[in-house]
Amino acid sequence: AGSLIPKICCSGSSVYVAWYDDRNGQPDIYFNRSLDSGLTWLANDIRLDTNAAGAAASREPSICCDGPRVYVAWHDNRSGNWDIYSNRSLDSGATWLANDVRIDRDSGSADARFVQLGCAGTNVVAAWNDERRGGNSVVFTRSLNSGASWDMADTVLDDADSAGIPRIAISGTNIHVAWTDTRGSMPQIRYNRSTNTGVNWLANDVRVDGSTGGASNPSICAFQQFLYVVWQDTRDGEADVYFQRTSDFGSTWLANDTRLDRDLPGVATSWDPIICCGQNDLHVAWRDDRDGKFDIYHRWSGNRGDTWSSPELRLDTSAAGSSHSVAPAMCCSGPFAGIAWMDDRNGSGNEADIYGNLADFSPAI
Repeated sequence: AGSLIPKICCSGSSVYVAWYDDRNGQPDIYFNRSLDSGLTWLANDIRLDTNAAGAAASREPSICCDGPRVYVAWHDNRSGNWDIYSNRSLDSGATWLANDVRIDRDSGSADARFVQLGCAGTNVVAAWNDERRGGNSVVFTRSLNSGASWDMADTVLDDADSAGIPRIAISGTNIHVAWTDTRGSMPQIRYNRSTNTGVNWLANDVRVDGSTGGASNPSICAFQQFLYVVWQDTRDGEADVYFQRTSDFGSTWLANDTRLDRDLPGVATSWDPIICCGQNDLHVAWRDDRDGKFDIYHRWSGNRGDTWSSPELRLDTSAAGSSHSVAPAMCCSGPFAGIAWMDDRNGSGNEADIYGNLADFSPAI
């Protein structure tokens, strides 16, 4: 059977993984976990959607964890259209709710899909794409009791029903949501935020990018009052990677965004940027075809994005541009970042292997 789209979360030595799996005819959401840094796992994985196995399609899980609390959400068509469901564990994934919980509040037949989760202690928040207003809206809800129940009313965060898949970050009581928005003649990066765990939001969403050619595919990371955003931007022709920052919970932003790839502007394609952050350290990685085929590049900042490492690091060590290295994924701690990606250097056509490398900037501190 197909096991697809794995999502991973870790807390200390605990590692949690969720995915969708079609062993029962239609896809269900499955989970497994390790409490010893991946050395051993549960003998049997656990199905988290609690309607009859294979009775409906459950897809695209999102996972969040904080200590022994683990939250998983997904979209599910058991009612005939796509809705958002969740389940949770308070004991490191050993046991789960007997009945999963629907968290979107649409009373009609509109689709709700592509949920993203954030969590901090007993607070868990979710944002997704929702079609109940006709177009694609970004809709938010929250649980303050570890996912046992959710707000009775969800909240629309965008002004225009033209939103892409949201990205969510949570830091304490601060919740940040960003997305690609197509309300104008070109895509933009739009943003909304709450500083009180989702009670209140900005009256109007905010444009983050300064692009004159189109901005899309944001990645965000939050730490205390800081939020960092990167995206791909075609203001100069082919896509480059740009960066923005707020240091006051999203009230104000840097006067100018910053281009992070250092080849000639708009000449090569820099796609799929991802960002990882800590107290002072930021890491950004992306795929870049300046040498003919995609390679993986990385930059680091030790001062919250005021300045950046130079030159960039190319992390795949085959000959530059000799094969495609795509779909970077990253985790970080201080000046260290681990980056993994798909790489076809050993195959042809669509075959790929997984490669990884470590970026270490500790001597720079």
